Amino acid sequence: MRSGATWFLAATFCAGLAGTSSPARAQAPSWEQLNADGIKLFEKGRYSEAEQRFLSALKKSQQLGQANTRLASTLNNLAMVYRIEGRYSEAEPLQKRALETNQKILGPSDPAVAADLNNLAILYRATGRYDLALPLQERALAIDEKTSHPQPRAVARDLQNLAAFYEMQGRYTQAEPLCERREYPDVCSAAGRS
Repeated sequence: MRSGATWFLAATFCAGLAGTSSPARAQAPSWEQLNADGIKLFEKGRYSEAEQRFLSALKKSQQLGQANTRLASTLNNLAMVYRIEGRYSEAEPLQKRALETNQKILGPSDPAVAADLNNLAILYRATGRYDLALPLQERALAIDEKTSHPQPRAVARDLQNLAAFYEMQGRYTQAEPLCERREYPDVCSAAGRS
């Protein structure tokens, strides 16, 4: 799961008419706080509560317009909750929308788009739609390898996902070269191979 940066907004205090300070009214949690809370709850396996935080974060992110990275991040996070719960038909449109949003904002070759492609491919794999998953995983790897400053963890993730996909289908001759890439020696051991 990809976790975006979180920011915490400082509480503000309002000055009274007479120049005295009074505590600020309770403010609704920010998108950042809702998203961070949702991630923490998800990591603890508290999916129902995480879903509620992400739904609230989704409302906040939609206030910023239809094309923003906060929206894409929230859609990804909510889709992950649905996917882990086996709610694939609810996860898929969210995952597709996140991908479309990030492609529109960041361009088709951005590492965030590669992560979205991986997420959608994992969903397709979980539902047995391997023909749709494979091109997405291959495209994610191509994007991450061509990035001007490749992130080793992202490339390793892509290699691991693609190798696991090939292995699931018994296509070991295609998985093996991915496992033997010297610059990423732990790819296949992490996928259950040694």
